Amino acid sequence: MARVCPKCGKDFSTNPYWTTDLRKHLARKNPCDRPAEWKFVRATPGDVQEPIKASLRCLDSVEWAKPVVPSPETPKRFVAPWFFKQVFKDPANVCFVRPNRSKNEIWVKETKEEPVRIVKIDEFIKLFVNHVMIKHFPRDYEGFGEYDTWLYCEQFVNLNEDSWDGQVPDDGPEFMFGMRDVVKEFVDTWPGKTQLKNMLVNFL
Repeated sequence: MARVCPKCGKDFSTNPYWTTDLRKHLARKNPCDRPAEWKFVRATPGDVQEPIKASLRCLDSVEWAKPVVPSPETPKRFVAPWFFKQVFKDPANVCFVRPNRSKNEIWVKETKEEPVRIVKIDEFIKLFVNHVMIKHFPRDYEGFGEYDTWLYCEQFVNLNEDSWDGQVPDDGPEFMFGMRDVVKEFVDTWPGKTQLKNMLVNFL
């Protein structure tokens, strides 16, 4: 077998791996003897990796497809954590994850327009109240009036306002205690954290 390309005459005689390199040369996407009008091919469509399209909702657009109400016997501290678990039963609503190396930080996709934010857990709870709880928390159940009064008067959270500033009482912030516990439990036990982080970063 001649150690030259039969198409363009390139010499491979001094190449110790000439047979392998000649085969690669002949199999290239852009022929070595291509005519002047040839359009250079950089990659085939199959070689191009499409960005990951995240099947996620942002925090400001989560949906609660089948709303339910809490039991009147649920202790007040655990009502908001119960609601949190109900909303995030839907994987499409889970637009947040905790990095492995951090105990008090969360990555969250708050809105479609903004990049992923890195926030402390208390800040994430404030975002949850403002984007999700104020909008979706059920108000038509027995015991809501009592819970709403407790939330506003004792925990400084007003579901009837447009937003909450994150302020909590210095003594006995039961609402915040309950929410910290449920958030930490949720992010610790959520499977597929690496995939979720990739989906958040590549959110389209």
